[in-house]
Amino acid sequence: MKKVFLTLMGLLAVVVANAYTCVNFNSGDPNILMQRVNISYEILWDEARVSNHENLLWKDYLNKRGADFVRDWPSDREKAENYFVNRFNKKSDFLRIQDGSPVYKMIVRPRTIDVGGAGAAFTPFSSAKAGGCIMDGTIEFVDLSKNQVVCILNVVEGKGLGHMSETIRLGLMLHEIAGDIHDFINDNVKKGKVMATPIAGAAAVPVVSAPAVSTPVATAPTAATSAPAAPAAASAGDVRIVLKNGSVLIGKMKAFDPTKAITIEMAGMSTSIPMTEVQNVESVGNAAPVAQPAAVQTAPVQSAPVQAAPANVSLGSQKLLVTDNNPYPESFRVTIDGHVMNMILVRGGHMNMGYNGDGSRRMHSEPVHEVIVTSFYMSDQPLPASLVLPLVGDKNVDGQGSEPAQVRGFDDVERVIANVQRKTGLPYRLPTEAEWEYAACSQQQNAIFSIASGRYTAYEWCSDWLDWYPEDRVVITDPTGPMRGEQHAIRSINSRGGKFDRSNDIDERGSYLGLVRLVIKAKDVK
Repeated sequence: MKKVFLTLMGLLAVVVANAYTCVNFNSGDPNILMQRVNISYEILWDEARVSNHENLLWKDYLNKRGADFVRDWPSDREKAENYFVNRFNKKSDFLRIQDGSPVYKMIVRPRTIDVGGAGAAFTPFSSAKAGGCIMDGTIEFVDLSKNQVVCILNVVEGKGLGHMSETIRLGLMLHEIAGDIHDFINDNVKKGKVMATPIAGAAAVPVVSAPAVSTPVATAPTAATSAPAAPAAASAGDVRIVLKNGSVLIGKMKAFDPTKAITIEMAGMSTSIPMTEVQNVESVGNAAPVAQPAAVQTAPVQSAPVQAAPANVSLGSQKLLVTDNNPYPESFRVTIDGHVMNMILVRGGHMNMGYNGDGSRRMHSEPVHEVIVTSFYMSDQPLPASLVLPLVGDKNVDGQGSEPAQVRGFDDVERVIANVQRKTGLPYRLPTEAEWEYAACSQQQNAIFSIASGRYTAYEWCSDWLDWYPEDRVVITDPTGPMRGEQHAIRSINSRGGKFDRSNDIDERGSYLGLVRLVIKAKDVK
């Protein structure tokens, strides 16, 4: 019995050691995180929206819960934040939350909080939310001597354990975020994996080349925040995003959907911001018009007009209904390293995504749920081995010459996609699961999925993490799947039965060999 217990504890240690870390680098000077100085802190709860309660602002959420919750919040807040302070100081080799001449102020800005539920228990081997609170947001470090933000970290799905008490659930969430801050410092900053970068909307960031001395610096703080400083220098093609909470971001725009989100690249990392949080977007840095990339030649193909369904559609039992009749070219060609690929237009619309067991096997493809997919182009063939082998090497690729390349492992897939983006100057990517299934069930099915590989079953990579489909009935436009998971989804098409399946199998080396197919949104083709 003792051996079994020790074995289970060892397995749990492996799970914990490889756990997801919710904190990553945004911008500024990460080296300030390795100073041995005192800091103060503040958690700006009032900026948070409660994502699982109608996206209410925090104070409105408390008011909705009742007068007792409003009355008890100051003491409940202190209890929850004690989890954060105790965990932060216990794990810290450097910064300490402590009274007495703080050098920096750490400002935690929750953007969204899922307050979880009291009915579920935590299980470390489950990918479910398990009732715990989840937070997305940022953590800013302000130099109190200058009233200037000097470092920003992102918090992506900072998740705590489940508990009957909402106060304790919030505390456990903060406990995990505090621990992940120090995991990020130890795993990334100490090892030199992140470099100082300018902060959007702030003056130049002083760079600390080495950890500071161990004694706190006596600095008389004035105020934790101030009016925004002069924006950082922007280069051509940058955009400036002003958020509703007053934050300013500057970066290279990667994708922009006015109804959904804007994605920008800062410090080599892509960040997607929901448009519900954006106050204003504008070009900066004397941005020049985007030139037509030489690698792309668009040639409209005349075809009969597409009959679009009315805006308020009812799919019923139909699989798919086209609703977009915008005058996009029906196809164009893209040339990458001498290899010509045809990009086929798939017009957007509504789809009942998933299967109720019909033609599905071991694929978590229930329940069927309605999604909206906006128009996109998809390549009529997977990328050939001649494009992939120079980037990945033959150990992780099956195929030669013009044969479709089967790529093993998602890291290599991302390397291939990044090369395509660099060569073309356009945001080509893998299809989402929704786009893949939509194309596979559309009128363009035969033009795209011709089973040119000649295989009985062809497996293709998608960008989504693999997980169960959602059970709620909210219709999502262009769903991208869960924000994390153990592996990325692979879809498969059977050349005889015509089934379009999900796959969650993993081979003896860690993943399937999957084909790589290109997608680009119609609005992104210049």
